[in-house]
Amino acid sequence: MNTSSYTIRYYEKEGLLKPNKENGQRIYDDHDVLWFQFLQHLKGAGLSLFEMKQYVDWRSQGDCTIEQRQNLLKTKRNELEEQIRLQQEHLQIVTDKIDFYDAQKNHTVTTDFETFRKQQHAD
Repeated sequence: MNTSSYTIRYYEKEGLLKPNKENGQRIYDDHDVLWFQFLQHLKGAGLSLFEMKQYVDWRSQGDCTIEQRQNLLKTKRNELEEQIRLQQEHLQIVTDKIDFYDAQKNHTVTTDFETFRKQQHAD
């Protein structure tokens, strides 16, 4: 796994990761690596430690908790989609401002920024 031993031990301590042990050594198989990678995606998607623990608990209960897990993931997906939408909006404003400055440097614009933006996005 391409991560620090601190992170792995923390995940173990929190009950998110449960490797096999032989002679005091932690043994991670391919399944553990894939599970750890999935946990990293959950973390990257913004799940809190509590939510990750809840997911792990539901997962350990089996298929009877699929709906709860799915609902948690759908909620997080909706939050991510909104964050992405806002980031795209911010990116567009920054890009428009760069284009506005280019137009000013080239003396091809005689309006203010807001008018420039409206003209750029008029369909």
